Amino acid sequence: MFGQQYPFWTDSRNNLFIANPAVAGTRKTIDVRANYRYQWAGISDGPKTAVLSAHGRFYKGKMGAGFLLYQDKLGPQKITGIAGAYAFHMRFEDVEFSLGLNGSYNVNGLDINKVTYMNSHDPLLINATTYNKAKIANMAAGFLMHNDRFYVSLSMNNMLGASYKFRENKNATTFTNLTTVPHYSFGVGYNWAENTDFIFENSLMTNFVAGTPMLIDYNLKMHVKNAIFFGGGIRLKTCVYGQIGYTFKGVGQIGYSYDFNTNGLMQSNKGSHEFKLVYIFDNSTHDHHRGGHGFEKQKFQYMM
Repeated sequence: MFGQQYPFWTDSRNNLFIANPAVAGTRKTIDVRANYRYQWAGISDGPKTAVLSAHGRFYKGKMGAGFLLYQDKLGPQKITGIAGAYAFHMRFEDVEFSLGLNGSYNVNGLDINKVTYMNSHDPLLINATTYNKAKIANMAAGFLMHNDRFYVSLSMNNMLGASYKFRENKNATTFTNLTTVPHYSFGVGYNWAENTDFIFENSLMTNFVAGTPMLIDYNLKMHVKNAIFFGGGIRLKTCVYGQIGYTFKGVGQIGYSYDFNTNGLMQSNKGSHEFKLVYIFDNSTHDHHRGGHGFEKQKFQYMM
């Protein structure tokens, strides 16, 4: 069987740190976020993903660091993990290049009460249901080029291709094996405005995992006076979605997204819900306005 192993987000631009460690420290603030996604409401034990993250920059802005705490539930499976990220930044007058790595520790647990099987004597099932926890380490890497007006992102998760081995102990000769595979993400975005009270935020994100259909998202949001924002997008052959939220100047942001399936799943679920809460520790309000200590041709605030 093949399937996507790493969760994706409708508001992918605003959750880019989850997929790309190069984002660590790209803002001139300490950025703390809580994200929750409830996918395919109405389908029993549909995917539910929660993430708490934080990152910031140090060493004269040349480096960034951060962490992720996350839990991803799907049916009988629950993956809980922690990841630490590091990024190196190369700053020029009007653009910044960032390279990042993260390392993660993950625990995959199975709730055997939610498993129904026909052959109770299958050794693979016996291992997975009897020894129902397995642990792995993994890595991710990413590249980011950005300023306040555009970004280009490329990242790879599950780099090590590590395998969860459900077994009695490390010396066991029989075990159930669940192998992770690399997940590739590519994103581009551009912010545009004739009047900076009305900023259009465009973004395109693609996700590729071998053996699964490629996910292609296009998203367009409007930010009104750096406060309320709203918009929507399309995930090709999968769903359309809408978004709304509010930015509290110098404090943070709240946001909500709703997906409506356009594929065969539309008959069996009530859509997907996604929430985000952002809090920033801002030491320099000048960095969020034209001029200041931002980019040479800066027009907009640092988009969240």
